[in-house]
Amino acid sequence: MKRINVVRTISLVLLLSTLFLGCATPIDQQAVPPVPAAPVEVEQQSEAVAVEEPKLAMASIELPPRFIQYPPVVRYGEIMGLVNETGYSIKSFDLFNDRMYLASTQALNMLSESLGDGERMVIDLTKFPLLSEEIQKRDGSIFTFNASDWDDDLYWGEWDPSEDSWNLVLTSDSLLPTSMDIDVESFGPSIVIANRSGYPFERLYIERKSPNEMDGSETNLLGEQLLSSGQFARIQVADLAYLQEFLTFDAYATLTITAFDTDGDRYTLLWHPTTDAWFIELTLAELQWPEGDQFYLTVQNQTGQTLWYLYAVPDSYFVEGDYGSDLLDWDLIYDSDELTVDLAQLDYLDEALQGDSDEVIHLIAKDADEVLYHKEYYPNRDIAYVVFEAEAALEEAESLSLYNDTPADLWFLYLATDEMVHEKNFGNDLLRDGIWEVKEEFTFKVSPALVENNQVLHLYAYDYLDNEYHKEWNVSDGWTLTFNADDLSTQ
Repeated sequence: MKRINVVRTISLVLLLSTLFLGCATPIDQQAVPPVPAAPVEVEQQSEAVAVEEPKLAMASIELPPRFIQYPPVVRYGEIMGLVNETGYSIKSFDLFNDRMYLASTQALNMLSESLGDGERMVIDLTKFPLLSEEIQKRDGSIFTFNASDWDDDLYWGEWDPSEDSWNLVLTSDSLLPTSMDIDVESFGPSIVIANRSGYPFERLYIERKSPNEMDGSETNLLGEQLLSSGQFARIQVADLAYLQEFLTFDAYATLTITAFDTDGDRYTLLWHPTTDAWFIELTLAELQWPEGDQFYLTVQNQTGQTLWYLYAVPDSYFVEGDYGSDLLDWDLIYDSDELTVDLAQLDYLDEALQGDSDEVIHLIAKDADEVLYHKEYYPNRDIAYVVFEAEAALEEAESLSLYNDTPADLWFLYLATDEMVHEKNFGNDLLRDGIWEVKEEFTFKVSPALVENNQVLHLYAYDYLDNEYHKEWNVSDGWTLTFNADDLSTQ
């Protein structure tokens, strides 16, 4: 309420009070003067400024969008979806029903590119008119799908276009436990070789000789074709005239199957026509690694005994009767079994395993009765497969004892055959880092192969001034020998 109204109210009250009191108070009583009126306050009005109130933003209220896992595909339309949930990249996909299978068992790849794990692809059915026609019949046919990943693992399942989603989902549940082998008759009209390597082959050979003996005259069985991974080549036996004698039931032979992929890497497999299947798979296990840090050799035991030890040494070791380290470690090779070992783990074989080397490696096996079996192996000429037979038994090396009765310590000692002397190749120093001192004895083992037929062997010893002492020796001379001043060479 404004102040001017308050003042008026107060004045009215006082006036009424005066009138009332005046009637009750004696006349001679002095009257109370009235309260002066308060000044009237005039309110100053200023020009009003229009203030525009802000407008409120209206929120848009929406329901959550509908969720669908894969874009929908209209049933019996011109497309279908393929979803990969296998965990691996899929490289081929085929879809067919019974009528299509009876018309042709040849697989068809409906993928234009690889389908990665978690990806979806739309397949245009108009590009596959026979399949599209069969689907559109809508006669209740069940369709079978085959898919393979880059490891050539096969996925198999069934699809009902009238009931199942047209987004066909591949999962690991469809993975077959093993690759499906093709039934190929042994000693039949053809040999089938499957590429399971993951890489395309551009050359394929079946030869009696090892890959290191190939000189370019061999026939590439693929011609101008590529054998992609997951595919197989059927080779007619009639076209292998050069192998006819090895592809008959009465023959027991070992053939080498060699393939080269488009990167130039080589795959090698030994194949025994009499005992092995005629459906042959080449996988990464057959890849010959080019790095050179491994050199695998497969050893088969046909001795009739269990082999407890296996050694591989260069010629210089073998001459000395030094067999080096055991390759079997804790393994055994039972009769009729085989085992693959890595020769590259032996440092003293480095030179023999070089690509341009023609050095022999001596393989020595020993059974529980200490019987030795010996095979020679040329790593750059022979196939990486050796069979020990009972006929390969080798006599234990005997020790030759030498006595130094020369005037000086001897720093070098060599043992050589006539052929080695003729070629001026005395082999390795038998003393290695040692010195054969005066009046001392030195003993080493001599390989039985060197003393067979009582052949003459040559012993050469040198002191620190390169004075040469030479002695000829054979087994009939006994297993002890003395070098003296009379053996000093005058040449």
